[in-house]
Amino acid sequence: MVDGLKRRFVVLIPFDVFRSDVSLVKRIVVSALFTSHDIRRDVVLVFLLHDIDVKVTVLGEKAKHVHVDEASYMGIHRRILSAVEEVKASGQKKFPHWGFTVEKAKGDARDLQGYLVSTRGRDILEVLRSGIEDITLVFSEKGDLQGLESVRISRGKKPVDVLIALANIWIDNYA
Repeated sequence: MVDGLKRRFVVLIPFDVFRSDVSLVKRIVVSALFTSHDIRRDVVLVFLLHDIDVKVTVLGEKAKHVHVDEASYMGIHRRILSAVEEVKASGQKKFPHWGFTVEKAKGDARDLQGYLVSTRGRDILEVLRSGIEDITLVFSEKGDLQGLESVRISRGKKPVDVLIALANIWIDNYA
């Protein structure tokens, strides 16, 4: 197993879903950041709110005071939503919580690099065993992202939070 494989998860999500489905967003954060006993320090999680050109980035190495229950996460989510509104209005980067950044996306959806997670494509294990030092996995309902190689984490369609949890298991055990 390669020690310290960096992992970056990019989730393309419309702002109205990000704003209204707190449970989904919290599950994605928890799936990306948490082990059974600690926060993963080697993770970068990016929510790309492509319809408003804003991104929310979570750095595992800087995240503090993030809890797995929805009630605790709700306070963080409210601060993130407030920061999103400020960024939309002013364009200035905001830091709503330790390890969380909100800023303009600057065309990031068009410039994505990494692997598009789908039910088809090269198996994740094959990618991990190819000797890579870091991996970027892109999760999008839009299957038409140009220039991204598809990678398969699961043969069946699963929610994003489950796919991220599975990706972490594969990376932890087989990278």
